[in-house]
Amino acid sequence: MKKVYGKRFVSIVIFCVLFAIIVSDLSSVLVIKREDGVLTMKNFYLQPKNSCDVLILGSSHAGVNLDVEVFWKEQGIPAYALWGSVQPFWNSYHFLLEALKYQTPKVVVLDVYAASFPFDYSDDARQETNTVGMRTGWNKWEAIKVSAPENRWLDLLLGFPLYHTRIGELTEKDFQYFPWDDSQVSDKGTSVRYGNLQRDLGEPEKITEVRQMHEKQECYLRKIIELCRGENLPLLLVKTTSADREYEQPFYNSVQLIAEEYGVPFVNMNLMDEVLNISSDDIWTDGGHLNTAGSRKISGWLAAYLKEAYGLADHRGDPYYASWEEFSQSKEKEYLTMITSASDYFQELARSDYAVAVIEHLAEQLPDSGAAIVKEIQKLGFPLTDSADGSISVLTKPESAQVIGSSGEEKFRLCLADGQETGVSVRNGALWVKEEKIREIQQNDMMILVFDPQSGEILDMVSFPEPENDTLVRIMKQ
Repeated sequence: MKKVYGKRFVSIVIFCVLFAIIVSDLSSVLVIKREDGVLTMKNFYLQPKNSCDVLILGSSHAGVNLDVEVFWKEQGIPAYALWGSVQPFWNSYHFLLEALKYQTPKVVVLDVYAASFPFDYSDDARQETNTVGMRTGWNKWEAIKVSAPENRWLDLLLGFPLYHTRIGELTEKDFQYFPWDDSQVSDKGTSVRYGNLQRDLGEPEKITEVRQMHEKQECYLRKIIELCRGENLPLLLVKTTSADREYEQPFYNSVQLIAEEYGVPFVNMNLMDEVLNISSDDIWTDGGHLNTAGSRKISGWLAAYLKEAYGLADHRGDPYYASWEEFSQSKEKEYLTMITSASDYFQELARSDYAVAVIEHLAEQLPDSGAAIVKEIQKLGFPLTDSADGSISVLTKPESAQVIGSSGEEKFRLCLADGQETGVSVRNGALWVKEEKIREIQQNDMMILVFDPQSGEILDMVSFPEPENDTLVRIMKQ
Protein backbone atom coordinates (compact mmCIF):
# COMPACT_ATOMS: atom_id res chain seq x y z
CA MET A 1 0.00 0.00 0.00
CA LYS A 2 2.85 2.35 0.88
CA LYS A 3 4.43 1.67 -2.50
CA VAL A 4 1.20 2.64 -4.25
CA TYR A 5 0.98 5.92 -2.31
CA GLY A 6 4.66 6.54 -3.00
CA LYS A 7 4.18 6.09 -6.73
CA ARG A 8 1.15 8.36 -6.70
CA PHE A 9 3.09 11.02 -4.84
CA VAL A 10 5.98 10.85 -7.30
CA SER A 11 3.51 11.01 -10.21
CA ILE A 12 1.82 14.06 -8.72
CA VAL A 13 5.18 15.79 -8.21
CA ILE A 14 6.27 15.04 -11.79
CA PHE A 15 2.93 16.28 -13.12
CA CYS A 16 3.19 19.51 -11.12
CA VAL A 17 6.75 20.12 -12.32
CA LEU A 18 5.81 19.48 -15.96
CA PHE A 19 2.71 21.63 -15.63
CA ALA A 20 4.77 24.47 -14.13
CA ILE A 21 7.30 24.23 -16.99
CA ILE A 22 4.54 24.29 -19.61
CA VAL A 23 2.81 27.22 -17.94
CA SER A 24 6.09 29.11 -17.67
CA ASP A 25 6.93 28.56 -21.34
CA LEU A 26 3.43 29.52 -22.46
CA SER A 27 3.64 32.63 -20.32
CA SER A 28 6.95 33.54 -21.99
CA VAL A 29 5.19 33.38 -25.35
CA LEU A 30 1.97 35.13 -24.42
CA VAL A 31 3.28 37.94 -22.22
CA ILE A 32 3.04 41.32 -23.91
CA LYS A 33 6.50 42.15 -25.31
CA ARG A 34 6.55 45.77 -24.20
CA GLU A 35 9.91 47.45 -24.01
CA ASP A 36 8.88 49.64 -21.09
CA GLY A 37 9.41 47.22 -18.24
CA VAL A 38 8.70 43.71 -19.57
CA LEU A 39 11.52 43.29 -22.09
CA THR A 40 13.97 45.38 -20.10
CA MET A 41 13.63 42.83 -17.30
CA LYS A 42 13.52 39.72 -19.49
CA ASN A 43 16.62 40.79 -21.45
CA PHE A 44 18.40 41.65 -18.21
CA TYR A 45 18.32 37.98 -17.21
CA LEU A 46 20.36 37.16 -20.34
CA GLN A 47 23.30 39.42 -19.48
CA PRO A 48 26.65 37.72 -18.72
CA LYS A 49 27.15 37.32 -14.99
CA ASN A 50 28.59 40.40 -13.28
CA SER A 51 29.03 42.22 -16.57
CA CYS A 52 26.90 45.32 -15.89
CA ASP A 53 29.18 47.91 -14.29
CA VAL A 54 26.44 50.56 -14.29
CA LEU A 55 22.82 49.71 -13.51
CA ILE A 56 20.32 52.42 -14.51
CA LEU A 57 16.94 52.37 -12.75
CA GLY A 58 13.79 54.46 -12.94
CA SER A 59 10.90 55.41 -15.18
CA SER A 60 11.00 56.11 -18.91
CA HIS A 61 13.22 59.11 -18.17
CA ALA A 62 15.91 56.60 -17.25
CA GLY A 63 15.35 54.39 -20.28
CA VAL A 64 14.71 57.05 -22.92
CA ASN A 65 16.79 60.04 -21.81
CA LEU A 66 19.92 58.01 -21.09
CA ASP A 67 21.56 56.19 -23.99
CA VAL A 68 23.57 53.10 -23.05
CA GLU A 69 25.11 53.08 -26.54
CA VAL A 70 26.99 56.29 -25.67
CA PHE A 71 28.28 54.85 -22.39
CA TRP A 72 29.89 52.05 -24.38
CA LYS A 73 31.00 53.92 -27.50
CA GLU A 74 32.64 56.84 -25.70
CA GLN A 75 33.90 55.29 -22.45
CA GLY A 76 33.71 51.50 -22.83
CA ILE A 77 31.30 51.29 -19.87
CA PRO A 78 28.93 48.29 -19.94
CA ALA A 79 25.70 49.80 -18.62
CA TYR A 80 22.17 48.41 -18.57
CA ALA A 81 18.94 50.42 -18.36
CA LEU A 82 16.49 48.41 -16.22
CA TRP A 83 13.46 50.69 -16.33
CA GLY A 84 9.70 50.72 -16.65
CA SER A 85 7.21 53.25 -17.94
CA VAL A 86 5.80 55.54 -15.20
CA GLN A 87 7.75 53.44 -12.72
CA PRO A 88 7.31 54.49 -9.09
CA PHE A 89 10.13 54.07 -6.59
CA TRP A 90 8.64 50.86 -5.15
CA ASN A 91 9.04 49.12 -8.49
CA SER A 92 12.57 50.50 -8.87
CA TYR A 93 13.29 49.09 -5.41
CA HIS A 94 12.12 45.60 -6.38
CA PHE A 95 13.88 45.84 -9.76
CA LEU A 96 17.06 46.56 -7.82
CA LEU A 97 16.51 43.58 -5.50
CA GLU A 98 15.99 41.38 -8.56
CA ALA A 99 19.06 42.75 -10.33
CA LEU A 100 21.36 42.09 -7.38
CA LYS A 101 20.61 38.36 -7.65
CA TYR A 102 22.46 38.29 -10.98
CA GLN A 103 24.77 41.29 -11.19
CA THR A 104 27.19 43.18 -8.95
CA PRO A 105 27.24 46.67 -10.44
CA LYS A 106 30.00 49.13 -9.63
CA VAL A 107 27.40 51.91 -9.32
CA VAL A 108 23.62 52.27 -9.44
CA VAL A 109 22.09 55.30 -11.18
CA LEU A 110 18.50 56.13 -10.18
CA ASP A 111 16.48 58.69 -12.14
CA VAL A 112 14.21 60.46 -9.64
CA TYR A 113 11.34 61.50 -11.94
CA ALA A 114 9.05 59.36 -9.75
CA ALA A 115 9.42 61.96 -6.99
CA SER A 116 6.68 63.90 -8.78
CA PHE A 117 4.19 60.97 -8.93
CA PRO A 118 1.15 61.66 -6.68
CA PHE A 119 -0.37 58.16 -6.41
CA ASP A 120 -0.49 54.98 -4.32
CA TYR A 121 -0.62 52.75 -7.43
CA SER A 122 0.24 53.16 -11.10
CA ASP A 123 -2.50 52.56 -13.66
CA ASP A 124 -3.35 48.94 -14.52
CA ALA A 125 -1.12 48.80 -17.61
CA ARG A 126 1.93 50.05 -15.69
CA GLN A 127 1.22 47.68 -12.80
CA GLU A 128 1.61 44.91 -15.38
CA THR A 129 4.69 46.18 -17.24
CA ASN A 130 6.55 46.83 -13.98
CA THR A 131 5.98 43.33 -12.58
CA VAL A 132 5.12 40.61 -15.14
CA GLY A 133 8.59 40.51 -16.70
CA MET A 134 10.13 39.35 -13.42
CA ARG A 135 10.83 35.68 -12.75
CA THR A 136 8.42 34.00 -10.40
CA GLY A 137 9.67 34.21 -6.84
CA TRP A 138 9.25 35.91 -3.51
CA ASN A 139 10.55 39.26 -4.77
CA LYS A 140 8.01 39.30 -7.61
CA TRP A 141 5.22 38.51 -5.16
CA GLU A 142 6.30 41.35 -2.88
CA ALA A 143 6.53 43.70 -5.87
CA ILE A 144 2.99 42.78 -6.93
CA LYS A 145 1.59 43.36 -3.46
CA VAL A 146 3.01 46.88 -3.24
CA SER A 147 2.16 47.70 -6.87
CA ALA A 148 -1.55 46.91 -7.05
CA PRO A 149 -4.68 46.52 -4.94
CA GLU A 150 -5.33 43.03 -3.56
CA ASN A 151 -7.96 42.10 -6.15
CA ARG A 152 -5.25 42.16 -8.88
CA TRP A 153 -2.51 40.21 -7.08
CA LEU A 154 -3.36 36.76 -8.41
CA ASP A 155 -3.84 37.98 -11.99
CA LEU A 156 -0.45 39.69 -11.94
CA LEU A 157 1.24 36.62 -10.47
CA LEU A 158 -0.30 34.09 -12.88
CA GLY A 159 -0.18 36.35 -15.92
CA PHE A 160 -2.63 34.28 -18.00
CA PRO A 161 -5.73 36.24 -16.95
CA LEU A 162 -4.03 39.37 -18.32
CA TYR A 163 -2.83 38.20 -21.73
CA HIS A 164 -4.40 34.82 -22.59
CA THR A 165 -6.37 36.51 -25.38
CA ARG A 166 -3.14 37.32 -27.29
CA ILE A 167 -3.02 33.90 -28.97
CA GLY A 168 -4.50 35.30 -32.18
CA GLU A 169 -1.98 38.15 -32.42
CA LEU A 170 1.31 36.37 -31.72
CA THR A 171 4.32 37.17 -33.94
CA GLU A 172 7.77 35.66 -34.41
CA LYS A 173 9.10 38.00 -31.72
CA ASP A 174 6.87 36.33 -29.12
CA PHE A 175 8.84 33.08 -29.47
CA GLN A 176 12.25 34.59 -28.66
CA TYR A 177 11.99 34.53 -24.88
CA PHE A 178 12.32 30.89 -23.91
CA PRO A 179 14.91 30.14 -21.16
CA TRP A 180 17.24 28.56 -23.72
CA ASP A 181 17.10 31.47 -26.18
CA ASP A 182 19.69 34.20 -25.57
CA SER A 183 19.27 35.98 -28.90
CA GLN A 184 18.25 39.20 -27.10
CA VAL A 185 21.43 39.45 -25.01
CA SER A 186 22.63 42.44 -27.04
CA ASP A 187 19.61 44.54 -26.07
CA LYS A 188 20.67 46.79 -23.19
CA GLY A 189 17.42 48.60 -22.48
CA THR A 190 17.56 51.89 -24.40
CA SER A 191 16.21 52.79 -27.82
CA VAL A 192 16.61 55.52 -30.43
CA ARG A 193 14.27 58.41 -31.24
CA TYR A 194 14.37 61.02 -33.99
CA GLY A 195 12.46 64.28 -34.27
CA ASN A 196 11.93 67.27 -32.00
CA LEU A 197 9.27 69.45 -30.48
CA GLN A 198 9.94 73.02 -29.41
CA ARG A 199 9.33 73.42 -25.69
CA ASP A 200 10.06 76.30 -23.35
CA LEU A 201 12.55 74.92 -20.84
CA GLY A 202 12.09 77.81 -18.42
CA GLU A 203 14.45 78.72 -15.58
CA PRO A 204 14.16 75.97 -12.95
CA GLU A 205 17.21 77.28 -11.08
CA LYS A 206 15.00 80.15 -9.88
CA ILE A 207 12.45 77.78 -8.31
CA THR A 208 13.26 77.43 -4.60
CA GLU A 209 9.97 75.94 -3.38
CA VAL A 210 10.29 72.55 -1.67
CA ARG A 211 7.31 70.25 -2.21
CA GLN A 212 7.23 67.02 -0.24
CA MET A 213 6.74 63.98 -2.44
CA HIS A 214 4.00 61.39 -1.92
CA GLU A 215 4.58 59.50 1.33
CA LYS A 216 4.86 56.10 -0.37
CA GLN A 217 7.30 57.43 -2.96
CA GLU A 218 9.51 58.93 -0.28
CA CYS A 219 9.40 55.71 1.74
CA TYR A 220 10.73 53.66 -1.17
CA LEU A 221 13.28 56.24 -2.22
CA ARG A 222 14.70 55.93 1.27
CA LYS A 223 14.53 52.11 1.00
CA ILE A 224 16.60 52.24 -2.21
CA ILE A 225 19.20 54.47 -0.56
CA GLU A 226 19.37 52.25 2.51
CA LEU A 227 19.54 49.06 0.43
CA CYS A 228 22.51 50.41 -1.52
CA ARG A 229 24.15 51.52 1.71
CA GLY A 230 23.63 48.06 3.23
CA GLU A 231 25.14 46.40 0.15
CA ASN A 232 28.05 48.87 0.12
CA LEU A 233 26.90 49.80 -3.37
CA PRO A 234 27.53 53.34 -4.66
CA LEU A 235 24.30 55.14 -5.61
CA LEU A 236 23.97 58.23 -7.79
CA LEU A 237 20.64 60.04 -7.89
CA VAL A 238 20.03 61.77 -11.23
CA LYS A 239 17.29 63.84 -12.75
CA THR A 240 17.77 63.51 -16.46
CA THR A 241 16.80 66.50 -18.58
CA SER A 242 13.03 66.95 -18.88
CA ALA A 243 10.70 69.70 -20.02
CA ASP A 244 7.91 70.10 -17.44
CA ARG A 245 10.18 71.89 -15.00
CA GLU A 246 7.87 74.40 -13.36
CA TYR A 247 5.78 71.58 -11.87
CA GLU A 248 8.59 69.11 -11.17
CA GLN A 249 11.39 71.24 -9.72
CA PRO A 250 9.86 71.67 -6.20
CA PHE A 251 9.87 67.86 -5.88
CA TYR A 252 13.52 67.67 -6.93
CA ASN A 253 14.32 70.28 -4.30
CA SER A 254 12.85 67.79 -1.84
CA VAL A 255 15.04 65.03 -3.30
CA GLN A 256 18.05 67.29 -2.82
CA LEU A 257 17.33 67.53 0.93
CA ILE A 258 16.99 63.75 1.26
CA ALA A 259 20.22 63.24 -0.71
CA GLU A 260 22.04 65.63 1.61
CA GLU A 261 20.57 63.84 4.64
CA TYR A 262 22.09 60.54 3.51
CA GLY A 263 25.22 61.98 1.94
CA VAL A 264 24.25 60.63 -1.50
CA PRO A 265 25.24 62.61 -4.62
CA PHE A 266 22.38 64.08 -6.66
CA VAL A 267 22.84 65.46 -10.18
CA ASN A 268 19.90 67.55 -11.39
CA MET A 269 20.45 67.95 -15.12
CA ASN A 270 17.52 70.36 -15.42
CA LEU A 271 19.87 72.90 -13.85
CA MET A 272 22.70 72.13 -16.31
CA ASP A 273 21.44 73.16 -19.76
CA GLU A 274 24.48 75.32 -20.48
CA VAL A 275 26.96 72.71 -19.28
CA LEU A 276 25.24 69.96 -21.28
CA ASN A 277 24.51 72.17 -24.33
CA ILE A 278 20.80 71.32 -24.11
CA SER A 279 18.20 73.33 -26.01
CA SER A 280 14.58 72.88 -27.06
CA ASP A 281 15.86 71.12 -30.21
CA ASP A 282 16.78 68.18 -27.97
CA ILE A 283 13.21 67.55 -26.84
CA TRP A 284 11.53 64.61 -28.56
CA THR A 285 8.17 64.81 -30.31
CA ASP A 286 6.18 63.68 -27.25
CA GLY A 287 7.39 66.74 -25.37
CA GLY A 288 8.33 64.73 -22.29
CA HIS A 289 11.56 63.00 -23.28
CA LEU A 290 14.80 63.72 -25.10
CA ASN A 291 15.46 62.67 -28.66
CA THR A 292 18.62 60.67 -29.40
CA ALA A 293 20.63 63.83 -30.14
CA GLY A 294 19.74 65.16 -26.69
CA SER A 295 20.21 61.87 -24.88
CA ARG A 296 23.66 61.52 -26.42
CA LYS A 297 24.64 64.88 -24.93
CA ILE A 298 23.65 64.09 -21.36
CA SER A 299 24.78 60.45 -21.62
CA GLY A 300 28.24 61.50 -22.82
CA TRP A 301 28.60 63.85 -19.87
CA LEU A 302 27.29 61.29 -17.36
CA ALA A 303 29.46 58.46 -18.70
CA ALA A 304 32.59 60.60 -18.34
CA TYR A 305 31.49 61.64 -14.84
CA LEU A 306 30.91 58.04 -13.75
CA LYS A 307 34.20 56.82 -15.18
CA GLU A 308 36.18 59.44 -13.26
CA ALA A 309 34.16 59.46 -10.03
CA TYR A 310 33.94 55.68 -9.63
CA GLY A 311 37.06 54.50 -11.45
CA LEU A 312 35.18 52.43 -14.02
CA ALA A 313 37.20 50.35 -16.47
CA ASP A 314 37.08 50.57 -20.27
CA HIS A 315 35.99 47.13 -21.54
CA ARG A 316 36.07 47.82 -25.27
CA GLY A 317 37.89 44.99 -27.02
CA ASP A 318 37.17 42.47 -24.25
CA PRO A 319 35.24 39.52 -25.79
CA TYR A 320 33.27 39.01 -22.56
CA TYR A 321 31.53 42.32 -23.30
CA ALA A 322 31.03 41.76 -27.04
CA SER A 323 27.25 42.10 -26.72
CA TRP A 324 27.65 45.78 -25.84
CA GLU A 325 29.55 46.38 -29.07
CA GLU A 326 26.78 44.56 -30.96
CA PHE A 327 24.20 46.75 -29.22
CA SER A 328 26.11 49.92 -30.07
CA GLN A 329 26.36 49.07 -33.75
CA SER A 330 22.73 47.97 -33.94
CA LYS A 331 21.44 51.22 -32.45
CA GLU A 332 23.64 53.34 -34.70
CA LYS A 333 22.24 51.57 -37.76
CA GLU A 334 18.67 51.96 -36.54
CA TYR A 335 19.13 55.67 -35.89
CA LEU A 336 20.77 56.32 -39.28
CA THR A 337 17.70 55.07 -41.12
CA MET A 338 15.38 57.35 -39.10
CA ILE A 339 17.09 60.60 -40.09
CA THR A 340 15.28 62.89 -42.52
CA SER A 341 17.51 65.98 -42.32
CA ALA A 342 20.57 66.16 -44.56
CA SER A 343 22.65 68.02 -41.94
CA ASP A 344 21.77 65.45 -39.26
CA TYR A 345 22.64 62.67 -41.68
CA PHE A 346 26.12 64.00 -42.35
CA GLN A 347 26.74 64.44 -38.63
CA GLU A 348 25.84 60.80 -38.05
CA LEU A 349 28.12 59.61 -40.85
CA ALA A 350 30.98 61.60 -39.33
CA ARG A 351 30.32 59.98 -35.92
CA SER A 352 30.29 56.38 -37.16
CA ASP A 353 32.66 54.05 -38.97
CA TYR A 354 30.57 52.99 -41.94
CA ALA A 355 31.74 52.13 -45.42
CA VAL A 356 30.39 54.96 -47.56
CA ALA A 357 30.11 55.47 -51.32
CA VAL A 358 29.11 58.65 -53.14
CA ILE A 359 27.61 58.45 -56.63
CA GLU A 360 27.54 61.73 -58.52
CA HIS A 361 26.43 62.79 -61.97
CA LEU A 362 27.14 66.49 -62.01
CA ALA A 363 26.63 68.77 -64.99
CA GLU A 364 29.32 71.18 -66.05
CA GLN A 365 27.59 73.91 -64.05
CA LEU A 366 26.46 72.73 -60.62
CA PRO A 367 23.35 74.55 -59.36
CA ASP A 368 23.93 76.81 -56.36
CA SER A 369 21.46 74.74 -54.35
CA GLY A 370 23.83 71.77 -54.44
CA ALA A 371 26.87 73.59 -53.07
CA ALA A 372 26.00 72.92 -49.41
CA ILE A 373 25.71 69.18 -50.02
CA VAL A 374 29.04 69.14 -51.88
CA LYS A 375 30.71 70.82 -48.90
CA GLU A 376 29.24 68.30 -46.47
CA ILE A 377 30.44 65.42 -48.63
CA GLN A 378 33.89 66.97 -48.82
CA LYS A 379 34.01 67.14 -45.00
CA LEU A 380 33.61 63.35 -44.96
CA GLY A 381 36.84 63.07 -46.94
CA PHE A 382 35.55 62.79 -50.49
CA PRO A 383 37.36 64.84 -53.18
CA LEU A 384 34.24 66.30 -54.78
CA THR A 385 34.44 69.57 -56.66
CA ASP A 386 31.66 71.97 -57.60
CA SER A 387 32.15 71.31 -61.30
CA ALA A 388 32.23 68.15 -63.42
CA ASP A 389 32.30 66.96 -67.02
CA GLY A 390 28.83 65.39 -66.97
CA SER A 391 29.97 61.79 -66.51
CA ILE A 392 28.99 59.50 -63.65
CA SER A 393 31.61 58.95 -60.96
CA VAL A 394 31.74 56.82 -57.83
CA LEU A 395 33.85 57.72 -54.81
CA THR A 396 34.42 55.72 -51.64
CA LYS A 397 36.17 56.10 -48.33
CA PRO A 398 39.59 54.56 -49.17
CA GLU A 399 39.90 52.79 -45.82
CA SER A 400 36.52 51.07 -45.98
CA ALA A 401 35.53 50.46 -49.61
CA GLN A 402 36.76 50.48 -53.17
CA VAL A 403 35.53 50.85 -56.72
CA ILE A 404 36.35 48.30 -59.38
CA GLY A 405 35.59 49.28 -62.95
CA SER A 406 36.02 51.80 -65.71
CA SER A 407 34.85 55.38 -65.51
CA GLY A 408 35.01 55.69 -69.27
CA GLU A 409 32.40 52.97 -69.72
CA GLU A 410 30.53 54.02 -66.59
CA LYS A 411 30.70 50.49 -65.20
CA PHE A 412 31.53 50.11 -61.53
CA ARG A 413 31.35 47.50 -58.78
CA LEU A 414 31.45 48.60 -55.16
CA CYS A 415 33.46 46.34 -52.87
CA LEU A 416 34.79 46.53 -49.33
CA ALA A 417 38.48 47.20 -48.82
CA ASP A 418 39.19 43.46 -48.71
CA GLY A 419 37.47 42.92 -52.07
CA GLN A 420 34.24 41.55 -50.59
CA GLU A 421 31.35 42.18 -52.94
CA THR A 422 28.51 44.46 -51.82
CA GLY A 423 26.24 43.59 -54.72
CA VAL A 424 26.06 47.24 -55.82
CA SER A 425 27.03 48.30 -59.33
CA VAL A 426 26.60 51.27 -61.65
CA ARG A 427 26.16 50.60 -65.34
CA ASN A 428 24.24 51.92 -68.32
CA GLY A 429 23.42 55.08 -66.43
CA ALA A 430 21.60 53.29 -63.59
CA LEU A 431 22.13 52.02 -60.03
CA TRP A 432 21.85 48.23 -59.62
CA VAL A 433 21.72 46.03 -56.51
CA LYS A 434 22.23 42.31 -57.10
CA GLU A 435 21.10 42.49 -60.69
CA GLU A 436 18.01 44.51 -59.83
CA LYS A 437 17.77 47.97 -61.34
CA ILE A 438 17.04 50.45 -58.56
CA ARG A 439 16.85 53.77 -60.40
CA GLU A 440 18.18 55.80 -63.31
CA ILE A 441 20.92 58.22 -62.34
CA GLN A 442 19.71 61.73 -63.12
CA GLN A 443 21.77 64.76 -64.06
CA ASN A 444 23.07 66.56 -60.94
CA ASP A 445 22.29 63.47 -58.86
CA MET A 446 24.24 63.04 -55.65
CA MET A 447 23.60 59.82 -53.79
CA ILE A 448 25.13 58.29 -50.69
CA LEU A 449 25.24 54.55 -50.07
CA VAL A 450 26.13 53.28 -46.60
CA PHE A 451 27.46 49.78 -45.89
CA ASP A 452 28.34 47.66 -42.91
CA PRO A 453 32.17 47.63 -43.08
CA GLN A 454 32.36 43.98 -41.96
CA SER A 455 29.54 42.25 -43.81
CA GLY A 456 29.04 44.55 -46.79
CA GLU A 457 25.31 44.76 -45.98
CA ILE A 458 23.62 47.81 -47.46
CA LEU A 459 22.38 49.88 -44.52
CA ASP A 460 20.97 52.90 -46.30
CA MET A 461 20.75 54.68 -49.66
CA VAL A 462 19.78 58.35 -49.90
CA SER A 463 19.71 61.21 -52.39
CA PHE A 464 19.38 64.98 -51.96
CA PRO A 465 16.77 66.36 -54.37
CA GLU A 466 16.22 69.62 -52.47
CA PRO A 467 19.48 70.40 -50.64
CA GLU A 468 18.40 73.98 -49.99
CA ASN A 469 15.62 72.54 -47.75
CA ASP A 470 18.01 70.31 -45.79
CA THR A 471 16.06 67.25 -46.92
CA LEU A 472 17.02 63.80 -48.07
CA VAL A 473 15.07 61.02 -49.79
CA ARG A 474 15.64 57.34 -49.25
CA ILE A 475 16.21 55.39 -52.44
CA MET A 476 13.68 52.59 -52.48
CA LYS A 477 13.65 49.63 -54.84
CA GLN A 478 11.11 49.96 -57.65
